[in-house]
Amino acid sequence: MINLNSECGDIDECVSSKDVCHNSRANCLNTPGSFTCSCTTGYSGDGVTCNDINECEVGTDNCGIEASCVNTIGSFNCICSFGYTGDGMKCTEDDCRTHGCEEFYVCRILDNQYACVCQSNYTRTNCSDEIAGRYLHISQIIVQC
Repeated sequence: MINLNSECGDIDECVSSKDVCHNSRANCLNTPGSFTCSCTTGYSGDGVTCNDINECEVGTDNCGIEASCVNTIGSFNCICSFGYTGDGMKCTEDDCRTHGCEEFYVCRILDNQYACVCQSNYTRTNCSDEIAGRYLHISQIIVQC
């Protein structure tokens, strides 16, 4: 507290950088005559010392059943298992893995379904003619009205 014209006023330790909170891993909350530190999401501790929580080990991740959890500093990532596709929280079987395409075609997921499209350097109906340079096959062009 500081005396201002015979009145006591609070010094905001959080703004004046007089707090001892862990810089990037804790929040400082000014209180009358003092302050408190609390660790941010993804960290645990007393606010002065904040350590990474391994959400994958403690089971607080929200990864899907067909995904793996990968811990990162202050957070985590969910990665779909081989043969599955999605955001890691919801993974569905990758149809391109189970449905092969013929020679000169590549499999792409379009509107949640697999489709065989010509490789970028092939043309014609059966994707048999190789062309020079870059080429966008007509089946890859989407027109919106």
